Amino acid sequence: IKDIEQGFNDKNYQIEVDRKAAIKLAITESETQDMILIAGKGHENYQDIMGVKHPYSDIDYSQGLLAA
Repeated sequence: IKDIEQGFNDKNYQIEVDRKAAIKLAITESETQDMILIAGKGHENYQDIMGVKHPYSDIDYSQGLLAA
């Protein structure tokens, strides 16, 4: 997170370390004309947490939030 933060000139952002919470925050705080980029995981259908693979898809999770 600190490495990514170094590239920001504007201080108008919020850090959320939990991936699902960050995606939900981005979607709920966005407005109609906003664009959200969900980067970093790629096509994987799991999330590796401390060496344990948990089923998870950014696409499925995001689509579920948008459909709600």
